Amino acid sequence: METEKLTTLKELFTELIDNPNFASSGFNSQQILQLQGQVEESLGLLNDVVEELRDIAPGTVSAIRTLTLQIFEEDSESSKLTSA
Repeated sequence: METEKLTTLKELFTELIDNPNFASSGFNSQQILQLQGQVEESLGLLNDVVEELRDIAPGTVSAIRTLTLQIFEEDSESSKLTSA
């Protein structure tokens, strides 16, 4: 995974830890750093899978993209329901 993207992730998680509302979230900084590591590892694995599939089964990449985006769409739908 590109260093620039990892730097951006590190910045996002640093901002999360530095956020004044963080203390009331119930998480400690170690847990946030663990989540950061999990995100970095997951994105790296997903990147590896997509690179491999582009060579052996290019048609599957679109399906993986769709499935991945559904994770965020479901979150978006949940927040719409709770804000109504």
